Amino acid sequence: MTFMLSTRDQGSANPLAGNLTCTPASRVRRLISSGLIVASLVCAANALAAVGDITVVAGNGTAGHTGDGGPATAARIGASGLALDAAGNIYMTSLSSQTVRKVDAATQTISTIAGQIGVASPWGYTGGDGVPATQTTFFNPAGIAVDHYGDVYVGELQGGRLRRIDHWTGLISTVAGTGVFGNTQEGAIANQTPLFYVPAVTLGVRGDLFITDIGRMGVWKVGAATRTINAVALDPEVFSFPQRIAVDSADNVYVATLGPDRILRVTPQGATQTLVSSDAEIRGIALDGANHVFYTVATRNTVSRRDAVTGVVTTVATIPGVSGLGDIEPDGKGNLFVVGGNRIHKIEGVAVPQGGGGDCLP
Repeated sequence: MTFMLSTRDQGSANPLAGNLTCTPASRVRRLISSGLIVASLVCAANALAAVGDITVVAGNGTAGHTGDGGPATAARIGASGLALDAAGNIYMTSLSSQTVRKVDAATQTISTIAGQIGVASPWGYTGGDGVPATQTTFFNPAGIAVDHYGDVYVGELQGGRLRRIDHWTGLISTVAGTGVFGNTQEGAIANQTPLFYVPAVTLGVRGDLFITDIGRMGVWKVGAATRTINAVALDPEVFSFPQRIAVDSADNVYVATLGPDRILRVTPQGATQTLVSSDAEIRGIALDGANHVFYTVATRNTVSRRDAVTGVVTTVATIPGVSGLGDIEPDGKGNLFVVGGNRIHKIEGVAVPQGGGGDCLP
């Protein structure tokens, strides 16, 4: 089966055209990057999605917590952190409702999978483990990540803990921190030593957990095999208010900071490089399959891309009419998902898929 399509230069009228032979009923991408041109060749049995198209996949634009069991786009949400699993299910934390919610990829319905709506843990709370996640409480759940088993990890911004929701049992446990603020002991078992504020968490390719901690102004790593915690970078002069975080396949850590607004890269050896400096607030950060850095600028409602090879920064999307963009997450298929305006938006085909290819043959 052969499809004709044209792909579009970002922000120009420069078209590319070609023939693709595609597996029927497949939907795959190959991203071609050349200078400022980013083109995504997308084939499908019935329809072609345009590069850069933006659609709403969750939220009706009104803050709140409603709609469980119904269409995600009809629900009131207050999303903060954002994650996707391998099946395309969307997970979000909500500071305002103290919950974790899920949008099912197959049905597009929304549900609450953890937390009690509007009920926050008290300061210094150390309980709430070993029970179904919907019976526990959080103190401002912020960061979120999902591993390849489907287990969900949640960082509590003011609860001083990193929690884990087991995919099979639905039970919740503490992976790092104790619930009591304090200085983290390097090399300790992660859930036996304190943390401070945990705004973000992500996973490395070997299952290691990486978290930012505003209280220590740095980044910590929890080893997948040892469950011990060690510093990746601790420097308040450099990592001022570390926020969102991403990790590439070589364990280079990318951190967005506030005051100044920057994106830093830290190698496994501890060398730090500034990749992006901004005069506006950088809120979310993500990597695609080629390690291009995508980030949101909250005050401008834009999504920007830093080319991994050239270092050139371009704007790939603007989402008007929202009150500041937040977290950003790729789906591994070339699409980006962005929090903004009490909605989650999908940006079509602007990223390199994981693995960099697909089953469309030129």
